[in-house]
Amino acid sequence: MIMGTYKRLKRKSFLVITNLTGSLIRKLFTSFAEIKINLIPNNYKYLERTKNVKLTKANWAIIIQGPVLNSKHLKYLLDNLNVLRDNFPKARVIISTYEQYENLICKIPNNFYDELILLDENKYSSNFERQVASTHFGIKAAKKYKIKFILKIRTDQIIYHPGSLDIFEAMIKTYKNSAGKGKHSLVASSYNSWLYRPFGVSEMLMAGYFSDMKKYWEYDDQIRNFKLRFNKPPKWLTGNNFYYESFLAVKYLAKNNFKFTDDIFKDTVEMYRKHFIIVDSMMINQNWFKRNPVWGGNSVVKSGYNLPPNSLIEISHADWLAFKLGAHTIRPDKLAARH
Repeated sequence: MIMGTYKRLKRKSFLVITNLTGSLIRKLFTSFAEIKINLIPNNYKYLERTKNVKLTKANWAIIIQGPVLNSKHLKYLLDNLNVLRDNFPKARVIISTYEQYENLICKIPNNFYDELILLDENKYSSNFERQVASTHFGIKAAKKYKIKFILKIRTDQIIYHPGSLDIFEAMIKTYKNSAGKGKHSLVASSYNSWLYRPFGVSEMLMAGYFSDMKKYWEYDDQIRNFKLRFNKPPKWLTGNNFYYESFLAVKYLAKNNFKFTDDIFKDTVEMYRKHFIIVDSMMINQNWFKRNPVWGGNSVVKSGYNLPPNSLIEISHADWLAFKLGAHTIRPDKLAARH
């Protein structure tokens, strides 16, 4: 009787999730207890901006970078642009993509963006170089609008919450001077910010002051050659093959005169304490085109590879706060750090 009830509940839950997300769930889950639900509504019409709010989105530019691979991807991008225009009507929207996809890009209504940048993707040797270059030139184009803040997202992601820019701005201002007088933290998402990946702060979504974002996404010889320059490189750097996001973070830290030690995990925690603010992807209802929207995190994607379970943990906002307060650090685990 209990088992029969369980099966009926699981089936009803499956149907409810399917209806709410508006798309069929392609995989059946073998354990109801393992399902992580992140229901993403089509809008937030029940939220209304208060009249006395001091934050205005006219001081933001939103850089949307990346390719538009096919008609399905284009539809997703159009949905994203529609959400951004609806939620942040005063923000500048700049699309930075590649001329190879112009036949799809031309279908985007002009009122959905303020500026369109078309680069030749064949000029760049890797997706990493393309990402940095497209973001760099998007930020460069935003300069003429005299904005104060930059949000960088990808063409295959959406943030649904209309308070997202308010949240980013409030956090940046609350934790000002974290890295020293006149220096500010950058906001990054928990999506793909892996706890045991040294300096593995995700580059998929990032927000901050214009000057800091410009510095982070500078396109230079270090990016083109994928080789870091140090006056005094830390010992752990020898023979270390960085993931792209880690490379970007270390490059940024070096430009900010970060004092590296011989302890890579200690340095990683210090990076989060002083230079970044992590927001949970669910706080801003961040959705990723590549992944089914019912998953609350990305931990399930990289299971396996003979790695321990703790290698699959993303940094949460709570983890970041614990780092910020100096209450916790990352327990070293070199095996988990392999992923």
